[in-house]
Amino acid sequence: MMKGIMRAAFLGIAFLLFTIGRAFSQKQETRALIVLTSTSTMIGANSRTGYRLKDAIHPYYIFLQAGFTVEFASPEGGRPPLEPGSIDSTDAWTRFFFTDTLLQGLLSRTIPSRALDPERYDIVLFAGGHGALWDFLADTNLHSLTARIFGKRGIVAAVGQGAAVLLNTKLSDGNYIYVGSRLTASSDEEEEREGVLFNLPYMLETALRRGGGIYFKAPPFTPNVIPEHRLITGQNSASALGVAKAVVETWKRLRTEK
Repeated sequence: MMKGIMRAAFLGIAFLLFTIGRAFSQKQETRALIVLTSTSTMIGANSRTGYRLKDAIHPYYIFLQAGFTVEFASPEGGRPPLEPGSIDSTDAWTRFFFTDTLLQGLLSRTIPSRALDPERYDIVLFAGGHGALWDFLADTNLHSLTARIFGKRGIVAAVGQGAAVLLNTKLSDGNYIYVGSRLTASSDEEEEREGVLFNLPYMLETALRRGGGIYFKAPPFTPNVIPEHRLITGQNSASALGVAKAVVETWKRLRTEK
């Protein structure tokens, strides 16, 4: 009988330790969300668009290396359109992208913005691509998600046109998230050089400046990352890797401060 009692006590302690360990593990898990545009054509123009490949996969692989759990979302859900001109065959991760069955599976079933729970994520990153100038600006679900993640001391990041989401993201104090902050995004000069100036609904650099953002830019298509504490932005696809690394470093620092 004594052996039975001892065995039951041992199993009870083991179960308790398992439960505590599982809870601790879940608490320590870092979840990052990468958001891609659902817009496939420039409205009013017969020109294909979508998300930019490096803006999505460079952060994805850097986040995985950091041990983050990574999920993908888009305004409409499902497989978002890929901007054809963003495929760089000289990029090692781009070559790997087409054979990465796990990543392809994630991209085939991105979470629609209406189904996102901001409490689930510590980090949100908005990838560039001209389609974002339309749907990231208009999607109120993305705005509330961004405000909530930022409000609970999470990180908000954007690459290129992905910063369009900032224009309509208002924090709990009534101020827009980017006002008075140092930041960057696709520059007016870059859009002009790409020959899409007259196909766009607005110029993102100009809009951010007029709205009160402290905008910094580098020469067209060169890396430029502006880390403003928990708001981290990159000017273009050449900046995607730097943005992802800055997110990881910032998150590590935030964890030590808690």
